[in-house]
Parts: sequence; structure tokens; C-alpha cells
Amino acid sequence: MHAVIKPLKKGFFSFLTLLLVTLTLIALTEGLLRLVFSETATQHPFIEVLPERAYTYDPDLLIALRPNTEKSFIREDKKRIEWKINSHGFRGPELKKQPKTRVMVYGDSMIQARFASLDKSLPFLLQKNLNQNDLEVINAGIVGYGPDQNFLRLKKEFPIYKPNAIVFTIFADNDYGDLVRNRLFDFKNETLSLSTVERKKDSRIISGIERLRIQFIVAVLAKNRKRQERKKELNLNKYHNHTMIPDWLVDRSQSEHTVFLNQKPQRYSHFDDHYDIDLATSPNSESALTKIKFMGAILDQVQAFCDTKNIPVLFVILPSSTDLCKNLPLNFESLSNTFPNYRRENLTQPLELHFKKKGYAYLNLYLPFKSHPSPWSLFFNGADNHWNEAGMALAAPLIAKKLKNQSPKLFPPLK
Repeated sequence: MHAVIKPLKKGFFSFLTLLLVTLTLIALTEGLLRLVFSETATQHPFIEVLPERAYTYDPDLLIALRPNTEKSFIREDKKRIEWKINSHGFRGPELKKQPKTRVMVYGDSMIQARFASLDKSLPFLLQKNLNQNDLEVINAGIVGYGPDQNFLRLKKEFPIYKPNAIVFTIFADNDYGDLVRNRLFDFKNETLSLSTVERKKDSRIISGIERLRIQFIVAVLAKNRKRQERKKELNLNKYHNHTMIPDWLVDRSQSEHTVFLNQKPQRYSHFDDHYDIDLATSPNSESALTKIKFMGAILDQVQAFCDTKNIPVLFVILPSSTDLCKNLPLNFESLSNTFPNYRRENLTQPLELHFKKKGYAYLNLYLPFKSHPSPWSLFFNGADNHWNEAGMALAAPLIAKKLKNQSPKLFPPLK
């Protein structure tokens, strides 16, 4: 008996020693990185994903926000944004226990808005513009989410949070492609059904050791940032000459469509969203028409679910900066010069036509943004395709007005 226990003890202590050495080396390496690259590493935009993962795997939705997490996001203008996830997995403060009125705003990174302070985010501004006593607007946005994920999440969360109204946003930039990439639903013979393909943890949701490896790479890259920025101008010239980005986007869109048609598992990361160039430039192509019908089927399900729960839903179309601005690497002017079938409304128009045909309540923000004296001032510059604080400030009162008109009893004027 003693002969058996002795090797076991020895093996256990050897394992414990190895574990302690490994953890010590990791701590020392990370400390060294912070010391050597303290300034450059912490200012690099990619560093946002490193200190603590904000996202976790969800078998039904692919990813979810990790509750009780605090993060920093470094914008391209080097402004640092601190943001928090509450215990329920939403960005923002803890939820009220039983507010008189609760609105949930579903969407992607445009709604989560980790690039802006909480008081500048759309849900916060919407609550302010609705101007109601005991009102709570929940930020239900998650980076990379598509309408398919938001629909499934709405069904899951409704009995828990019991909202009185839903704002369901569609980003007319990459949301069509999300439906194809995510592989959560099949759409065969124009019939919508939950997909049975295998779902795996996203490779971008990384482990601690992998995070350390990436942190080292990012730190080294950050040290050479000036050289990279000099090269950036040359690359932007290539982009403006539309010799690189459109070709890559066309190839990727076709690859995603092939995976979808063959009913294969998800191939690309949840975080690898991109402009729906097939629909924007070839609106009558097979992939474009599939996306349009697929999107319509998902939105019909959203409306049907809200109808069964007797709650109003407002669909809000968020326009793409690509279709509104000239000062971006990929912009409507370069697309117009390259693709004869490109129209700036190709991504927003199918949504509006569908909502009109079905009689759904909706708001299309394309025209208000396009008619703005300087549309480019409503979005970030460079490779960031998100709206900025000015864009959200323009949208919030328009959405609030539409909600009040849609549900006057729910949002009465304050006396």
C-alpha cells in the first residue's frame, strides 16, 4: 500500500512544482512586457482584448458578454474608453428591480458602443430623449451580433426581463452577411429552420497563455508603430484606387456563400464582420438575393414573436459609413467608379421595402444621415466604420420620437 502512495505523492508534487514554475514564468514575462512596452503596448488599439476577456462562448448564440467585467478600449485617436458589463451581461449599470417601463435595444457593436463613454451611447441617449419617469433602457448590443443572434437572444431574455418595448436595430453594412456566416439558421427553399451544424468555440475567444502570446506580439508591433503609420498612407492610396479591398471582399463573400449553400459549419470568426459588398455592388446576384430573403425571414420571426407577447417592436435601419462618406478607405465614390450596379441605397432599401410591404414599424436613418451637412462628421475616420458620438446624438431623438408616436400610452408626455 505504501509503495503505491509514495509514487502518487511524488507525481503530485512534481505536477504542483511544474504548475508553480509555469505561473511564475507567465507573471514575470507579463511584468517584463509591461515594463519594456509600458507606453506603446497600452496605447495600441489591439490591447483592448488582452487584459481580461470580455466575451465568453455561448452554445446557442456563439458568444456573450462576460458578466461583471471591466474593460478599456483605445480608439484610433488614442482616447481611452472605460466600459463595464453588469451582472446580467449588459453594458451599463446594474438593472432596476421593477421599473415602470423597460425598453431593450438589440444590436451589434453600434449599440454596445465600447468606443464611446456610457453617457454618449445610443441606449443612454434614448432613455434621456424618451424623458419618462421610472424608465430603463437596456443596452443589449454585442460586438459582431447579427439579427439572427439578436432574435434568439430576444426569445431567451424576454421572460427574464419582461421589456415593454423592443428596439431592434439592423446595421446595413454587415448584418446581411452575419446571417450567412453565423450558421445558426438554415434557409433552404426559402424556409427558415435552426441549423444542426456543429458549433465550436470561436478561436478569437482565447486562453490565458494564448492571450500572453498575442500580448507579446502586440507589444512588439506597437514598438514599431511609427513605421507602420508611414506605410498606412501608401496602403490607403491603394485602397482608394480600389485595387485591394473590393477584390478581397468579393472573394470572402463568395466563400461565405459557398459554405452556407453547402450547409457546412461556421468557418470564419464571429468577429470577422465586413461590408456586404455582394449586395451593394451586385444586388441581383444569387448571394445578394439569398441574403435579402434570409433577412426578411428573420425579421418576420422577430415581429411574430413580439406580436405573441403583445409588445411593440421598432425596427431601426443603421446606415453604413461606406455609403455615406468619402473620407474612408472603402467609400461610395470608389465603389461607384468600379461597380456599375452599385447604389448607395442597395443595403438599406431592401429592408425598407420589406417593412413597408409587411406594415412593420420602422425607422430608416439613411436619409437623415445623408442629408446632414457633413455626413462624415457622424462617423469615425480611417478603418473604423462605426458612428461616433455625433451620429448617436443625431439618431437618439429620432428613435425616441418614433417610439412615442408608435406607443403613445407607453410613452406619454410628462405633465
